[in-house]
Amino acid sequence: MENAEPNKKMLDKSQETIDYRDLEKYLFCGLYQIIVAIIYQIASFIFGFNLIFMPFMIFEPTWRCDSPRNSSSDLFNGSLSSDRCAMLRNGECSGPTWYNWDLVCDKKHIVYDILSIQMAALLLGTLLIGRMADRFGRKPVLLSTMIGQGVLGIATAFANSWQVFATCRFFAGLFGAGLMSVVGVYVVENVSKSNRLLIIAIGGVNIGIAFSSLLAFAFQHWRPLSIAASSFGFVTALLLVGTRETPRWLIQHGKTEEARKSYRYILRINQKQAEQMTDEQWDTLIEYAQRRSGKRPTFCDLFRRRELFTQTVVLSYSILLMFSMDDLVGSIYLNSAIYGLFNWLGGIVCSFVDRTFRRFGRKHMVGTLLSVVIVCMLCMTLEKWLELNHHLLQRAVVFVAAFASSPLWISLSLVIMESFPTALRSTVSGISSTLVNVGGLVVPQLLWWVRPKGVALQSCKDNYFEGTIWKPIPWIVVVVAAVSSQLTFLLKISETKGKPLMEGIGHRDETLAPPNIELKK
Repeated sequence: MENAEPNKKMLDKSQETIDYRDLEKYLFCGLYQIIVAIIYQIASFIFGFNLIFMPFMIFEPTWRCDSPRNSSSDLFNGSLSSDRCAMLRNGECSGPTWYNWDLVCDKKHIVYDILSIQMAALLLGTLLIGRMADRFGRKPVLLSTMIGQGVLGIATAFANSWQVFATCRFFAGLFGAGLMSVVGVYVVENVSKSNRLLIIAIGGVNIGIAFSSLLAFAFQHWRPLSIAASSFGFVTALLLVGTRETPRWLIQHGKTEEARKSYRYILRINQKQAEQMTDEQWDTLIEYAQRRSGKRPTFCDLFRRRELFTQTVVLSYSILLMFSMDDLVGSIYLNSAIYGLFNWLGGIVCSFVDRTFRRFGRKHMVGTLLSVVIVCMLCMTLEKWLELNHHLLQRAVVFVAAFASSPLWISLSLVIMESFPTALRSTVSGISSTLVNVGGLVVPQLLWWVRPKGVALQSCKDNYFEGTIWKPIPWIVVVVAAVSSQLTFLLKISETKGKPLMEGIGHRDETLAPPNIELKK
């Protein structure tokens, strides 16, 4: 009688049918997925740190030189700038103590040049490393980027010239940028579809930015800050040593024996050995996976195949518009820590909605959140049009838009990773990450050209939008772009929530009938 209940469960299990398209479901959820989640959170922190490290260094704290006219008075960089800089050039100052290479006055542009160098590395890294992950595997590329970022980040702290510093920041940015285009895919291919959004939402870049800001406040100096933050990369590297390549990538690349070993290893870590597939079931999975994927798609297929090209263009356009979230938030209202925490709260609420309302899909989420953002931008348009200068309204709109931006980013990122085949998943993720940075660089320049011709900014200190004759114009441009993005997304992109990851091109997954083999023990 004691064995009656286990035998009944085994009998019920024998009637269950395997969905061979949804391999991640049969990896289960346990200790292994917790390790993957920790890897994702640390990678997100490192990426967030790379985003804010140089912007923090651009700000010039107050420094002073003793005045030659009166030894009891000082010249600060907040006033008498011409006298102060002249004294610095003449060697009458010992140099600003906050920076080692006197990158102030006529040398201050070098700091912005270094920021541009790191931004170039971010653009290059997301494209290059994403493609490498599709070609050589998720784990080896992720491990290499973690170690590379850690080494270069620590080397930054020991730079003895701004040239060495710029070189280190370029390669640290290169490796750091590639993290997000790979680690997100690593999560998607190791975690079941019901838990993906939860893992990505509970931490991510938002909490990484918030933690980085608090860490910067604690250290108050960029050298120990760089060492402390970059050291986390080695912690992640140690965790990665205890993980395996994703079974899905191995199967897609014909490494079936390695995939079986990886599958068994994951189940052993999760203490689910009794639930593993039989040899017959595994062979059926491999055969079906090969028929399902067909010929492995290449990078050129993104532009050659109509289905992939349409998805790439629509999703890239949607992710490009994420630039407007940061522009709308603005550092004048929120510091980095509060901004990151507030965005994180939005992601948590998004995860709760996703798990509670199973029929509320990715398209519903993106469409709803884009509607919220559009309403916020319309409010800003009206506020500028009527010249209300209502600061309370502005701040309310800022908080609502910031709250919506995080789940919108998470949902779009998941749709991108769930909509493309394994052979292109990291590549497209890298393209989308690149376009976010491109949007932040290019779109403000486009807004400059929408101002009436012949109108220039009143001064370099004025707000960017103050130079337009009709201030609502830039906001109207963004509203039109957001509405067009929303419509094309809803019309052209298929729902991905609750569905297995894509392998074939176009509708191959839907037209290929899965085998119907029961789970036998």
